Amino acid sequence: MTARAIAFEPSDRYPSVDALAADIRRCLDGKPVDARSSTIVTRTGRFLRRRARVIAILVLVLGIVSAAAYAWTRNRQAPPDPRPRGRSETSMSTAAAPLVLTFNAVSWPADTTIREIAWRGLYCALVPNAPPPVPSAVAFVVSFHADSDGQPDRDTVLLETTHPIARTGQKLDAAIAGRCGQMPSGVGFYSYRVTLDAPFLARAGVTYWFSVHARVRESTIAPPGFVYWGWNGHATGDGQSLQLVPDGSMRTLPSGREFEMR
Repeated sequence: MTARAIAFEPSDRYPSVDALAADIRRCLDGKPVDARSSTIVTRTGRFLRRRARVIAILVLVLGIVSAAAYAWTRNRQAPPDPRPRGRSETSMSTAAAPLVLTFNAVSWPADTTIREIAWRGLYCALVPNAPPPVPSAVAFVVSFHADSDGQPDRDTVLLETTHPIARTGQKLDAAIAGRCGQMPSGVGFYSYRVTLDAPFLARAGVTYWFSVHARVRESTIAPPGFVYWGWNGHATGDGQSLQLVPDGSMRTLPSGREFEMR
């Protein structure tokens, strides 16, 4: 009764002197009294009410720290994104599919130093009766591979250089109504010429496999309006040309590719 009478919180005290006197009389008569020890729930409630502002701030800080720790953990566990930032690119060659490469066999009767290469390619769209598409290549890759039993040894790259489109001298030769695969579509023929970053020395009588392919914006190699760049066919060199298709096999093309080296 004394603790209730002097309780810190006014709401926990006797509401009046008469209530205190009545409790004293019940105590003297041996009867149950209204005053009783506060429970842990009651004490906890009073504590929280008195410190509500401080507790709110602590909860907010704990939430921010937890969110930051979760984000940091996810970033550490996530595998690095192999895709380059900004504009995405993929490699294309002479078929309407990505990662199809074409190789042309070349050889010389005497040792020859190659410093400059020119070639001709075409753009077309897999859209019926479409006009010749706008060129979408951002760079071209030229490479020389060793020969392995009459095929290019893809693991032995003797020279590979990448040339941004601005350094290829891209020039429109002709725009015609032709065919893109089996589909009537506009075709644009373009010529290119690059200077190698380092000269390539071709030994007399040795067969090499030369390849050129475009790096194009990914947005141009998916429907609708599928656009691709192809290395133009032409009877150059010994006329032997092979194409690496997506299943990893090589198929023989009916003619060589159009290019010039000097």
